Amino acid sequence: MIYSNYFDLGMVMDYWGPERLNHHTEATSALFAARECARLILQEGLDNGIARHKLHGDALLKGIQAMGLETFGDLRHKMNNVLGVVIPNGVNGDQVRKLMLEDFGIEIGTSFGRCTVKSGALAPWAITRVKTA
Repeated sequence: MIYSNYFDLGMVMDYWGPERLNHHTEATSALFAARECARLILQEGLDNGIARHKLHGDALLKGIQAMGLETFGDLRHKMNNVLGVVIPNGVNGDQVRKLMLEDFGIEIGTSFGRCTVKSGALAPWAITRVKTA
């Protein structure tokens, strides 16, 4: 197991708080992401945010299924913000990821461990990254 202080918000609060503790480099991108998440929740409301993620997650799932691709894992337990997709036999997943990024600006995450060559991870937010020009 690899231990990390990346998500140690108690330590981050010590950095921001009166103690001004700073013995590590904080995960700046995670802090900005957490701030943006909090801003969006306050702006649109938690229930509306969850509904938005569900709407886009369901749309992504329907699109993947319409293409005849197999999803990875039990759909009863899927998250709204990411979807595992099985890479079909004979398809080079690295090449697909490269082309989707270069041609459409869509990033597809990779899996890890024993699933590395079998699946990729798609997130509904990737759809918003499609190039328009």
